Amino acid sequence: MSSSYRDLLVRQRAIELMIELYRCTSRFPNDELYGLRKQLREVAGLLLTNIAEGQKRPSASERKTLSMAMGALPKIESQIQIAYRMSYLSHEQLLMILSKTGELFRILSGLMLATGKEPMASQVASAASASA
Repeated sequence: MSSSYRDLLVRQRAIELMIELYRCTSRFPNDELYGLRKQLREVAGLLLTNIAEGQKRPSASERKTLSMAMGALPKIESQIQIAYRMSYLSHEQLLMILSKTGELFRILSGLMLATGKEPMASQVASAASASA
């Protein structure tokens, strides 16, 4: 692994996703201030936090935090699907975010395999459907 969590490609991609989610959710209606907007921003923050924590902990904890980071991705995908159906996101925004979550899933899967833990089959299925 890199000498610092700041150097990790997965961290850089998580930051890009978080920025995109902040941009998109800033256009949500005010009545979503404490609803969907807050939920999306929180889960994106947790994704980034778990990636950073995973780099700084021993192997078993690293796998746990990577697994938690991976678990954030279906939450983001589900919430953006709702935002899209509520017409808060364009189809283009939806596809861009799904592309970013799919890429993050692939990177996290590789990291988990490198640390000796395979992603769960349900997580693999989620990523496959997101990138389709």
